[in-house]
Formats: sequence, structure tokens, C-alpha cells
Amino acid sequence: MARHDAMVGDTRDFRYEIEDPAGRIAHLQDSLRIRKLNPAGSWDPNGTYTTADLLVQTWSPEALTGLLGFWAWTDAEGDDAVLFRVSADAGVTDLYWTGSAWVTPTLSTEWNTEEEIDAGVSTFPWEGSITTKVQFVSAAGTTTPSLTGFSYFWEPRYDPTVDLCKSLHKKIVEETWILSDYVFEVTIPDNVIEIKDALWDISEPVEVYNLTTDPKKTNNLFSSLSGNIVTLSSQQQGTLHVHYRGNLNESQVHVSSDSDIQELQELPAVIINNPVQARVFDDLLAVDPEQLRSIDTVRMRVRPTRHTYTVPLTCLAQNALQDKQLADAVREALDINEFVRSRATDEEMPLVGLERVSPQQKESDQQFARSIQVSVSVLEHMRRHRDVPMVQEINFNSAPTGRSSQFDGENTQVTRG
Repeated sequence: MARHDAMVGDTRDFRYEIEDPAGRIAHLQDSLRIRKLNPAGSWDPNGTYTTADLLVQTWSPEALTGLLGFWAWTDAEGDDAVLFRVSADAGVTDLYWTGSAWVTPTLSTEWNTEEEIDAGVSTFPWEGSITTKVQFVSAAGTTTPSLTGFSYFWEPRYDPTVDLCKSLHKKIVEETWILSDYVFEVTIPDNVIEIKDALWDISEPVEVYNLTTDPKKTNNLFSSLSGNIVTLSSQQQGTLHVHYRGNLNESQVHVSSDSDIQELQELPAVIINNPVQARVFDDLLAVDPEQLRSIDTVRMRVRPTRHTYTVPLTCLAQNALQDKQLADAVREALDINEFVRSRATDEEMPLVGLERVSPQQKESDQQFARSIQVSVSVLEHMRRHRDVPMVQEINFNSAPTGRSSQFDGENTQVTRG
């Protein structure tokens, strides 16, 4: 079983996803808490704490086969509380656990404690994601509860090598773009032009200049874009020069080489070749007890192991300029966000190496190739495990004189860490 951690101190998890439109939450270095506000709703060091809620994170692992547990790390004094709701549709509809079913809350007081979410999470109506919402309650207005983070225990089913290739495919398609140009003649005045046979998918920003009447490109004629149809601000005739942001489409990124890649109509293209795997040995191979309160079970499993996968990427084109443009764009996409998000686990896989390999010329089949070698650190979860009962209570019986009490290792209570 895997564990998904969402810790406030990890900026990768909490940099963009927190939604707090009312501005009532203070995001500290390693915790969330209520912000002091005055009656006008502005921050005031002499103000009071109130009740505040926010959407914290949407988690979407494709490999999930079951949710088994929920833990939260909170701090609250007196009657203060940190409460939760979850959502199966990315936060559009909240769900509340009644003790027997997940329902849409009808009252503002219908929130769950950590233990209640844990009790019902195994029957959560999974539709591809789970969104966690948090409510902070200050009972007297003088103190604030805080949240350090939370974790979901879950069971995945996936192949790490296949997942890495699919995740790289998605990243290259979504994050690679090339500055591109298109020049053509317009003989009949028109304000709508069609860009035909473009190497890349066209996206904004787009600039259009009439080189016949505006050779210095001072007047951008672009108005709107729909697919490969560009609407201009006025009718034009002459030589038009279009600058656009070119994106890759899915048919231009392939996992491993096959005969279809060699067809010239598929080029330019990126090929994700077979990875080479190397195990990273460390001292963290101890058994990790997974405490599943909702099913009174402790799941004993070896901790996940980290592997480094080296993946050769080949950029193919029909001329040397295009293959260099493509290789530069792919490398930039990998350099800017130095991780690959796993489609299977929705966790970040860090890039630990990125190397450009010398270009290769293939004049015989009208192809030019440049290679990039990327190394990714992948955390692989162990599938085998052993379940033991979770001890709820330990009775200390008097031992005979001269002998000490002993406990069966499998029945020793595992405390929350």
C-alpha cells in the first residue's frame, strides 16, 4: 500500500492548489491556521479568530484500487477543531460521512473529524480524484487550531516503467512549445486566414504582420484564433507573416520506436525509448507499519524503494533546424519544471539528470535526429505485505517471580507516529 502525504511544509503540494477566497487562512512555513480579522474582514493583530474553511488539494492517481485510511496532523486547544469534507468532483460538490454513507451536507455544521473521515474513506465514491477541504473552528475567538498536513493510505496497481513512459509522454505533450513562423501570400483581400500544413499545433500568443504594407512589423493584425483559423483585425492582401506558439500534439510523441515513426508525415516527432533502470540502495528498507484504524489492521510492508530510470529521447525531423528546435524545446520543458508527475500516483518524480547527446544525421531516409537523455528518480511501492490485528488495548498481567513479562511481536500495539 502506498501513502500519499500532503504536508503544508512541502511547497510542491501547497504552492498553487489552496483556495481561500475569503482570505481567512494564514499559510505559515509548515502549517495552516486562522488569520485574525477585524469586523470589516481585514487582517488586524487586535482582531479575533473566526471559523474559516478552504479547499486544500485535489489528488488524482490513476492507479488507485482502494482507499484504506486517513490521518491528519493537527493542533487544537479546548473546543477548537480542525474538521474535514471531501469531494469526488474536484471540489464542486462536498461530501460528508454520516457514519454509514457519504452524502451532500445540508447544514453548515456537517463536517467530519479526522477519525470520521478515516472510518468512511474505504467506501468513498471514487471517480478518479479526491479533493480535501478543511474547516478551522475557533471556539472563543482567542485561539486558533492549525493543520500541519494529512495522509491517505491507498492501494495502487501499476507498472512503474510503463507509468514513467506514459507520464513523460504527457509532460512532453503538455509542456513543450516552439516559437514558430508561417509566411504566405494572400491574393484576395480577407480578414480570415487558414494556416495549412503547420508543423505544430497553433496556440496563442499569435502575431500577424503584413510584410507588403508593414515591413518593419509595427502593426499586429491578430484578432482571434480558432484551431488553425486566424481572424485579423481588418482585411489584408499581400505577404503575411504569422508568429505563433507551436505545441506538440499526441501523435507527435511516441513511446518506443516502431515502423510508423519512420513515415515522413509523422515528423517532427519525439520518441521515448526504452528506459534503463538502476536501483538506488539505501538504509531505508525497514518494515513500515501502515496503521489502518478503519479496519483494525496494521499492514506490515517494506518501505518503498527508489530507482533511477535513464530514458533516451530522440527528436526526429526532416531538416536540421527543426530537429534542433524540437530538442531545445523538449530540454527547456524538462529544465523549467524539474520533475515528472506520475500519472499512476499523482506524485512528483524528480529529474536527477539531463544530458544532450550529439546530433545524428540520416540523409538516406531524409531524417535528422538529436538525442536527449533524461534520468528520473522513481519511488516503487512494494506489493507484498502482511496484515496483523491492530491492538486497541494492552493488559499487563503479573508475571511469576523471577520471570519477566513478554509480548508477541505481532500483537504489540503500534502507536501513531
